[in-house]
This record gives sequence, structure tokens and C-alpha cells, in this order.
Amino acid sequence: GTPKAPSASLRAAAARIAWQPATNMALRPALEDFQLCAEILPDRIKLATLDAKLEEQPIVVTGEWPLSASAWTALWSERKVPDWTQAHARLQVARAEVAAVARYLPQVLAPEGQLTVNLELKPGKLLGGALSLTNVATRAIGKLTPVRDIAAQVRLEKRRALLETFRGQIGWQPNQAEGFVAIPGEGGLDYR
Repeated sequence: GTPKAPSASLRAAAARIAWQPATNMALRPALEDFQLCAEILPDRIKLATLDAKLEEQPIVVTGEWPLSASAWTALWSERKVPDWTQAHARLQVARAEVAAVARYLPQVLAPEGQLTVNLELKPGKLLGGALSLTNVATRAIGKLTPVRDIAAQVRLEKRRALLETFRGQIGWQPNQAEGFVAIPGEGGLDYR
């Protein structure tokens, strides 16, 4: 391609990608079986696929970032990063075992249950999608007793995370909850 109409393709693979912590105190997960396929086109950057496994749990990411000719010119001449408000991406994790990542949060999570994630970044920097927890449990946190048999559905909608359902067992007592967290365009965090 040319600077005004670039084109390229990128394919990369790695058996393992690991982050080196500054100290040996922090555990950081590694990505395994990493596969990347991306294309640079005159009108967009396309992430055809990014597949990897995080502690043997499959992760799939796809996306597309529409770009104008003026965005490329500004990138080359002014080193200005193009506006990503029109970018679109999707992250999927299907029935991941919480036990695989519980060792990174051992004081919070018990090694049981499953997590399903289907998140979407929509144009306008808006979120969409859902998270689902099944048979998850926490550890005792301070004086708080563990919560067991957690089943929850969280739906992301624009700038809100809606807790549609939450059921869990605290001691012998079953509990339910619902609510939301909203992140306004400007300002702080609103929750109920």
C-alpha cells in the first residue's frame, strides 16, 4: 500500500506469551496458543481474529476500526493516533472454569464454577453484551462469610452494567440482588 491508502496483513502465533512482573510477588497469567490475524486496509483496520487460551480457557476477540483517509495522513504527518470512537470489537469466553484463574485472586475466589463472557465494544465507546456466573463461590473476606452457589447475569448496555439476577447462599440463608452501575459520559461513578 501507500501512506494514503495503506494495506498490509499480519499473522502472528506464539506458543506462550507471559508478562514479567517487577517482583516475584505478583502472579500474572500467561496466554497460550496465541493466534493473531489482522489486516490494514485503506478504510479500516480489521482484527479478523485473536485466539488464545488463558489458563487453558479459550478467549476469542474480533474487531474492526473504520478509518478515513485524513486519519492516515494525520497518523503519518502528525503522529496523531486516529479516533477510535467508531471501533467495534467483540470478546468471547465460553464456559470458562473459575478454578483456572482463582489462583490469581486466592483471597477472593474459591476454585469452583464457570464464567461466560460475551462483550462488545460498539461505536461511540459504548459497551454491550453479557457476563454469566454459574456455581461460583467466594472466600471469606474479612468478617464477611463466603458466598456459595452464586448464579448471576450481568448485562452491559451503553454505559451501564445491569445486575439482572444474582442468587447466592450466605451461610444457610439464600440471597438475591439486582441493580446497576452507571458510568456517565463525564464525572464519577453512579451506583444503586
